Amino acid sequence: LLLPAMGFVLGLIGQSVALAMSLGLCPRVMAAGYGGAFTLQLIVQGVMLAFLIYAGVRFFGRKQDAPPATIALLILGLATSALLLLVELGSAAPELAVETGKSMVVQALNAAIWIPYFRRSRRVKATFVR
Repeated sequence: LLLPAMGFVLGLIGQSVALAMSLGLCPRVMAAGYGGAFTLQLIVQGVMLAFLIYAGVRFFGRKQDAPPATIALLILGLATSALLLLVELGSAAPELAVETGKSMVVQALNAAIWIPYFRRSRRVKATFVR
Protein backbone atom coordinates (compact mmCIF):
# COMPACT_ATOMS: atom_id res chain seq x y z
CA LEU A 1 0.00 0.00 0.00
CA LEU A 2 3.04 2.24 -0.22
CA LEU A 3 2.32 3.31 -3.80
CA PRO A 4 -1.28 4.39 -3.08
CA ALA A 5 -0.07 6.27 0.01
CA MET A 6 2.52 8.09 -2.08
CA GLY A 7 -0.20 8.75 -4.66
CA PHE A 8 -2.38 10.45 -2.05
CA VAL A 9 0.44 12.68 -0.81
CA LEU A 10 1.75 13.57 -4.26
CA GLY A 11 -1.80 13.93 -5.58
CA LEU A 12 -2.64 16.42 -2.85
CA ILE A 13 0.48 18.45 -3.60
CA GLY A 14 -0.05 18.24 -7.37
CA GLN A 15 -3.75 19.10 -7.22
CA SER A 16 -3.08 22.06 -4.91
CA VAL A 17 -0.33 23.39 -7.20
CA ALA A 18 -2.48 22.86 -10.30
CA LEU A 19 -5.39 24.74 -8.74
CA ALA A 20 -3.10 27.62 -7.69
CA MET A 21 -1.55 27.81 -11.16
CA SER A 22 -4.99 27.73 -12.79
CA LEU A 23 -6.12 30.62 -10.63
CA GLY A 24 -3.02 32.54 -11.73
CA LEU A 25 -3.85 31.94 -15.39
CA CYS A 26 -7.45 33.06 -14.94
CA PRO A 27 -7.18 36.56 -16.44
CA ARG A 28 -5.36 35.35 -19.58
CA VAL A 29 -7.73 32.44 -20.16
CA MET A 30 -10.79 34.62 -19.63
CA ALA A 31 -9.41 37.17 -22.10
CA ALA A 32 -8.89 34.39 -24.65
CA GLY A 33 -12.63 33.67 -24.51
CA TYR A 34 -12.62 30.37 -22.61
CA GLY A 35 -14.35 31.72 -19.51
CA GLY A 36 -17.17 29.21 -19.17
CA ALA A 37 -15.08 26.09 -19.77
CA PHE A 38 -12.31 27.43 -17.55
CA THR A 39 -14.71 28.26 -14.71
CA LEU A 40 -16.09 24.72 -14.88
CA GLN A 41 -12.54 23.37 -14.80
CA LEU A 42 -11.75 25.42 -11.67
CA ILE A 43 -14.89 24.14 -9.94
CA VAL A 44 -14.02 20.55 -10.84
CA GLN A 45 -10.45 21.00 -9.57
CA GLY A 46 -11.77 22.34 -6.26
CA VAL A 47 -14.25 19.50 -5.84
CA MET A 48 -11.60 16.91 -6.71
CA LEU A 49 -9.17 18.46 -4.21
CA ALA A 50 -11.81 18.30 -1.47
CA PHE A 51 -12.66 14.68 -2.28
CA LEU A 52 -8.95 13.79 -2.44
CA ILE A 53 -8.52 15.18 1.07
CA TYR A 54 -11.55 13.20 2.29
CA ALA A 55 -10.35 9.93 0.72
CA GLY A 56 -6.81 10.54 1.99
CA VAL A 57 -8.01 11.03 5.56
CA ARG A 58 -9.99 7.78 5.29
CA PHE A 59 -6.97 5.99 3.79
CA PHE A 60 -4.39 7.14 6.34
CA GLY A 61 -6.86 6.58 9.17
CA ARG A 62 -7.22 2.98 7.95
CA LYS A 63 -10.98 3.38 7.99
CA GLN A 64 -13.13 0.58 6.65
CA ASP A 65 -14.65 2.88 4.02
CA ALA A 66 -11.23 3.88 2.61
CA PRO A 67 -11.28 1.40 -0.30
CA PRO A 68 -14.75 2.49 -1.52
CA ALA A 69 -13.74 6.15 -1.09
CA THR A 70 -10.56 5.57 -3.09
CA ILE A 71 -12.48 3.77 -5.83
CA ALA A 72 -15.04 6.59 -5.91
CA LEU A 73 -12.20 9.12 -6.19
CA LEU A 74 -10.76 7.29 -9.18
CA ILE A 75 -14.13 6.99 -10.91
CA LEU A 76 -15.05 10.62 -10.14
CA GLY A 77 -11.72 11.82 -11.55
CA LEU A 78 -12.26 9.91 -14.77
CA ALA A 79 -15.89 11.01 -15.08
CA THR A 80 -15.12 14.69 -14.47
CA SER A 81 -12.29 14.58 -17.01
CA ALA A 82 -14.66 13.10 -19.59
CA LEU A 83 -17.25 15.79 -18.82
CA LEU A 84 -14.66 18.57 -19.05
CA LEU A 85 -13.34 17.17 -22.32
CA LEU A 86 -16.83 17.20 -23.84
CA VAL A 87 -17.49 20.75 -22.63
CA GLU A 88 -14.13 22.00 -23.87
CA LEU A 89 -14.55 20.37 -27.28
CA GLY A 90 -18.08 21.79 -27.52
CA SER A 91 -16.97 25.29 -26.61
CA ALA A 92 -14.10 25.34 -29.10
CA ALA A 93 -11.40 25.39 -26.45
CA PRO A 94 -8.83 23.08 -28.06
CA GLU A 95 -5.93 24.14 -25.83
CA LEU A 96 -7.87 23.18 -22.72
CA ALA A 97 -9.19 19.99 -24.35
CA VAL A 98 -5.70 18.71 -25.14
CA GLU A 99 -4.59 19.02 -21.52
CA THR A 100 -7.81 17.46 -20.26
CA GLY A 101 -7.41 14.59 -22.73
CA LYS A 102 -3.90 13.88 -21.46
CA SER A 103 -5.15 13.95 -17.89
CA MET A 104 -8.00 11.61 -18.79
CA VAL A 105 -5.61 9.00 -20.22
CA VAL A 106 -3.54 9.04 -17.02
CA GLN A 107 -6.66 8.76 -14.89
CA ALA A 108 -7.97 5.85 -16.97
CA LEU A 109 -4.69 3.99 -16.47
CA ASN A 110 -4.76 4.70 -12.73
CA ALA A 111 -8.33 3.48 -12.48
CA ALA A 112 -7.56 0.34 -14.50
CA ILE A 113 -4.75 -0.55 -12.10
CA TRP A 114 -6.02 0.56 -8.70
CA ILE A 115 -9.75 -0.20 -8.77
CA PRO A 116 -9.21 -3.97 -9.16
CA TYR A 117 -6.45 -3.83 -6.54
CA PHE A 118 -8.64 -2.08 -3.96
CA ARG A 119 -11.51 -4.47 -4.69
CA ARG A 120 -9.61 -7.78 -4.55
CA SER A 121 -6.44 -7.37 -2.53
CA ARG A 122 -6.14 -9.35 0.69
CA ARG A 123 -3.76 -6.71 2.02
CA VAL A 124 -6.39 -4.01 1.51
CA LYS A 125 -9.03 -6.12 3.27
CA ALA A 126 -6.66 -6.77 6.17
CA THR A 127 -5.55 -3.15 6.52
CA PHE A 128 -8.82 -1.21 6.45
CA VAL A 129 -10.74 -2.75 9.34
CA ARG A 130 -11.53 0.15 11.67
